[in-house]
Amino acid sequence: MDESSCGELCISCDLNTLIPLLYTIPTFILYFITIRLIYKNKEFHSLFYVHYVTIAVGNCLFWISQNILDRLLRLTIVCSFFLEHFGEPNHWFFVIKLIYLYCPLLIFLTSTLLILNRLTAICFPITLHNVWQNHQKKIVLFQFILPIVFGFHAIPWQISLEPVRWRTGLFVNYITTWPHLPLGIANSSVGAVCVFIMIISTSYTFYIISTTKIRSQNNKNIEFNLFLTALFLSSITIMFCAYQIIYFTTSQTRNRRAFYTVAKYRGPIVDVYSLLPAWVFALFQKRIRDNLFRRFHLMKPRSPVTTTPFNQNILISV
Repeated sequence: MDESSCGELCISCDLNTLIPLLYTIPTFILYFITIRLIYKNKEFHSLFYVHYVTIAVGNCLFWISQNILDRLLRLTIVCSFFLEHFGEPNHWFFVIKLIYLYCPLLIFLTSTLLILNRLTAICFPITLHNVWQNHQKKIVLFQFILPIVFGFHAIPWQISLEPVRWRTGLFVNYITTWPHLPLGIANSSVGAVCVFIMIISTSYTFYIISTTKIRSQNNKNIEFNLFLTALFLSSITIMFCAYQIIYFTTSQTRNRRAFYTVAKYRGPIVDVYSLLPAWVFALFQKRIRDNLFRRFHLMKPRSPVTTTPFNQNILISV
């Protein structure tokens, strides 16, 4: 395809492509600082924070791959470059698609493990130590390997880009060894199972909290804040799982109008799904938030309090 025809089919740069960068760049910076803070402080070296780091990295990679396949292709110069270099079937472009497929499965599973971790922490504290902490490396290895099992059929794909007169100007055409149907089944099945487990676990945890005296424990505030964090992160994942099921279901139907309608909102939904967890985590985790404030000098140090005891000696307490 010649360069002039590429330019005619590519959509010019618009504000919808560039505006997301205004809130994405600060969010990525927040992700990076939070991950570095967790890595540097030993008090955060628990499986809960390992799960969050996994979700954070997965969200960043998923957002990047999604926007390469969607928003970035709307830019005329990028559109022309991609058509020139990936217009023929090749095995290079599938790497982006593989990340795009792998990350949601990883996040679905990690969010489920996160809520299960909080369930055992509140309801079965002994199990938390015996299972989660003693087998931490095995659990982390499991959560990275299992998505590969469900997404293995994506590996032999050859991918080419062909121009079509639609929303983005480009359509990613897959020449696959495996049919498209297993992809939708795998993603929908994993999403449905994870949603079911997260809903049941959350409901049971709330039931235990409301019917027992667990709130009287010394570490009640920390544990409950961790549970709220896991709850909100899981809620975001549940909503995206529901969207993924609808997206892949409509992609298998002959009603292309329904699929294009669902796909139209994919960009904003991916933004919420990938970027909101960074702010939710910083909002609910007081220790993380305080460390961030100190890092940017937004928190004033506590002023010393002076007291005068009976012996007239000045004592200073901080």
